[in-house]
Amino acid sequence: MDMDCADFKVAAVLPAGGSGLRMNLSLPKQFYRVLDKPLIAYTIEAFERVPWVKRIIVTVSEDYESLMNNLIESEGYQKTKISAAARTRHRSIYNGIKELEADPPEVVVIHDAVRPLVPHDTLTEVTAAAYKYGAAGAVRHLVSTIVAPDENGFLAESLDRNQYRASEMPQAFKFSEILNAYEKCGEYDLNHGTECLEIVRKYAGVKAKLVETKAVLWKVTHQKDLLVFKDLLLNGESFGLS
Repeated sequence: MDMDCADFKVAAVLPAGGSGLRMNLSLPKQFYRVLDKPLIAYTIEAFERVPWVKRIIVTVSEDYESLMNNLIESEGYQKTKISAAARTRHRSIYNGIKELEADPPEVVVIHDAVRPLVPHDTLTEVTAAAYKYGAAGAVRHLVSTIVAPDENGFLAESLDRNQYRASEMPQAFKFSEILNAYEKCGEYDLNHGTECLEIVRKYAGVKAKLVETKAVLWKVTHQKDLLVFKDLLLNGESFGLS
């Protein structure tokens, strides 16, 4: 997309309040050390390196605020501050967005703290599309067919995967649109919703531009993912936002 993201104000919100119960680790996975630093540090540094991202808000649960503040200080992050996480993903993101309200950006990028792979071209395209259309998100083609079971566990329906996409991160929004959507958001969606693009469509009437990408945008979910990421680092893979 022919647009310079430096022409408008951009901030990022990184939700990092997850407990990581599926990982069975002593710390939430975002704070698990991979080589010489916590996983979340790689994600933050990807955004810190982008000159047109002016502020970064990390939403952290109260138990880990000190740990996060110590990381910010020890690594010398210049753009990053923390905000309180809440009991659900959407409530945490909303807290992060409200943290920007006093001096709002024109576009806010939302990206999971446990997705350390953030290709610069994907971030740029998604951000520029959000500025133009109001909302945008990275998507990928499905590699497997989606099936729906009935109540007894038998096949009820098989969907044409060519008509669907896997929603990924980053996503980006005009700040006014996503703030408006969260202000109107119902309790059910705040407590159980997972898709920010749908929140903005449902409550702000903005249809997101879907940005198709072949980039690796994977999320660290299981312990084996930490090992894969470690191998990428050891092999000198380039995945930052330089």
